[in-house]
Amino acid sequence: MVALAIVAIAATLALPSLQRMLDRYHVRMAAEALTATLYLARSEAIRHAGNVVLARSGPPGEDCTSALPAGRWDCGWQLFIDRNSNGVRDGEEPMLQQVAAQRHVIVQRRPVQNLMRFDGWGNATGLGAFSFAIRPARDAAEDPENYANATLLCVSAGGRIRAVSGKPPPC
Repeated sequence: MVALAIVAIAATLALPSLQRMLDRYHVRMAAEALTATLYLARSEAIRHAGNVVLARSGPPGEDCTSALPAGRWDCGWQLFIDRNSNGVRDGEEPMLQQVAAQRHVIVQRRPVQNLMRFDGWGNATGLGAFSFAIRPARDAAEDPENYANATLLCVSAGGRIRAVSGKPPPC
């Protein structure tokens, strides 16, 4: 009985640090997925002479994006060739990559935008520099200004991506 009590106390003490470790893992995975997608978008835009779009999306069959405010990308994103330049993937337009919803994190794009176009030089058009703030959903729920466990992806006008940890926006 005493051994069971000791195990219960040890588990209670270890649980918060385990949750923080999982939060950092989810943030890191989302940041790496988004970074890889941004690099892929640039290379595919050069390869296809532009008309490549990166847009936030939701999981198939769910209307996740309408439930989120503008600029929130935690429902996932899709990269496609937009042959008719309407900003929406039509049936015949090739999907280059689809990333599923990012669970347990909030992905916020600044300045707020739900769609990005890449030109034939691989640059995001009309944007200049922008950033994505990725942080644990638990932190945002407890304190909206808490960025201690966040990763900020700072993207320069030329497309260079720099990851900064533990800093609130802007870059």
